Amino acid sequence: MLDSKLVDLLASLSETEYLTSKSLAAQNKTSDRTIQTRIQDLRKELEPHGATIESRPRHGYRLVVQDREQYKTWLQTEQARMRQSIPNSVEERFRYMLARFLQSEEYWKLEDLSEELCVSTKTLSTELKQVEFVLGHYDLVLQRKPHYGVRVHGHEFDKRKCCMDYLVQPYYGALDQEGTQAKLTALIGEVLLDVMLRHRVKFSEAAFQNIVFYLYVACMRTREGNNIREASPDQLARVEKMPEYAIARLLVQQLREMEVEIEPEPAEQLYIAVYIAGRRILGDEYKLQSNPVVLQDVNGLIGLLMNCIQRVYNLNFKDNLNVRIALYNHMVTFHIRMTYGIPMPNPILEEIKQNYPFAFAIAQRAMVELERFYGRKISEDETGYFAIILEMALESLKEDIEKKNILLVCMTGKASSRFLAFRFRNEFGVYINRLDVCSMYEFEQYNLSDIDYIFTTVPLHSTAKIPIYEIGNFLDSDDIPQVRKKLEQGSTEFLRNYYRPELFFAHVTGTTRAEVIQELSHRLAQIYPIPEEAFAQSVLAREELGGTDFGNQVAIPHPEECFFNENMVCVGILDKPILWSSNMVQLVVMVSIAESTSAQTQKFYQLTSSLLSDQLRVKRIISRREYEHFMKLLLE
Repeated sequence: MLDSKLVDLLASLSETEYLTSKSLAAQNKTSDRTIQTRIQDLRKELEPHGATIESRPRHGYRLVVQDREQYKTWLQTEQARMRQSIPNSVEERFRYMLARFLQSEEYWKLEDLSEELCVSTKTLSTELKQVEFVLGHYDLVLQRKPHYGVRVHGHEFDKRKCCMDYLVQPYYGALDQEGTQAKLTALIGEVLLDVMLRHRVKFSEAAFQNIVFYLYVACMRTREGNNIREASPDQLARVEKMPEYAIARLLVQQLREMEVEIEPEPAEQLYIAVYIAGRRILGDEYKLQSNPVVLQDVNGLIGLLMNCIQRVYNLNFKDNLNVRIALYNHMVTFHIRMTYGIPMPNPILEEIKQNYPFAFAIAQRAMVELERFYGRKISEDETGYFAIILEMALESLKEDIEKKNILLVCMTGKASSRFLAFRFRNEFGVYINRLDVCSMYEFEQYNLSDIDYIFTTVPLHSTAKIPIYEIGNFLDSDDIPQVRKKLEQGSTEFLRNYYRPELFFAHVTGTTRAEVIQELSHRLAQIYPIPEEAFAQSVLAREELGGTDFGNQVAIPHPEECFFNENMVCVGILDKPILWSSNMVQLVVMVSIAESTSAQTQKFYQLTSSLLSDQLRVKRIISRREYEHFMKLLLE
């Protein structure tokens, strides 16, 4: 089937005279080589329908119609099909214009595009703003020149990234009637896998697929005459020393042997190399010292992150070797992605934000330091990867398992009680310091002063503040995971030291983020001696660096740096939900933690995160607006 490029070429051909590939290339605003490729494609389309293209050395090409009626019928059918495929929605026109602009550096007149798309120039001019907005994300500029039209200006590598994100399927895939894209990507995948195995390079499945698509786009752009021809000598010298450059050269060589059109130019191979380097998973066999591109900056950047986290959150990870290694391995590839603007999608971003909101907030603040270094915005996808490492770091701060003193209360005889005690020690010995057993009659006189938990097979009525849990007589399979969860979690009564009734505000009237923060800061200052204005400004300054709303109607604002010598948690429920940063928010938990390294503080973050990521519990908090109900849901 014909596409717009082949239609333009067909219209350029003559039945009466030969035209050289050079003159056809000038008419179609492309290269001689691309014209030769398109001639072959067009000939395949014509020959089953009563026509062909005749070539003659030193003269060029001529259209030859052998069966006029058959050719005419086929051409009319193709033209009708293409008219029906004219984009007729805003989204379709957006992709159509984006594809047109990225095809070449020629100027496009709005009047011509308007005629092609059957819409007014006024409509097209409005829709062009969205195209310009998207191009800006890739450092591409839409240039306007009077009497000539508009065109895209920018680096070919940036154009390819834009094609991958917006046009791979619609642009190169919509015309893929014979499965060319599927066949070509499968071939590229086979070659890439072979090279990976030879060089022991590891990719995630998503990264592997992404590199395949980059190579596919590179091939299609090469066919259109859009090659990467320029790279600074310094840049090329640095990348040539990377192990990925040798991999890129071998990859291009093997692809060309399989007739995948990618130019073997050093600049072309350079960008394939950095694309591989930015996506690979580093193994022990990777010699970090041999990579001069990243070695100079990575350690300094890790120090920058560590200092920021300690200054803002009072968390010291500097001596944690596992965290430093994890950060170093991640920073090596991250540094390359940021240097060359290579995107890295994060398929579990929403899960990270919901399950690790504190780690994500730390990562979000730390990214500000890196943004200053790179001079570009760091995406939430990248922030999410750092959050995973920081969550691991937070987990490492937890102290060893705290052993508990447990009292078992049984109604049955001594033998059954001893059996239950035996089951308890067998299942939960790692959590037990001392295990006592008594009957329900002895319980009334039992000294509970050093008991942490009471597990009972009978209902007990006690005013003691010690947690009491009922279990079955023989500790059945349903009891075991519940008991283990309680012992692992430990007592949660300490949370009342963080969440205090005087700092629970059931009705907050602010209608903007700034108003809510100022109102909560004012209410806090009425209870505790804090510098109200300075505190509010610090929280607002932190918000400007990146919103602390992570979905689920919740925001967790906090000051830029520690303000108190004690932990403060202020809960506010808004009368009406407001747009915070990018999400609607009605429950605000404003946090200022002075001691971030204790096991209790880590448990505070863990339980708070669990509560605020639970949609049902958040709705119940907003509905009831009661402190004790909030604590009940928190302690569940």
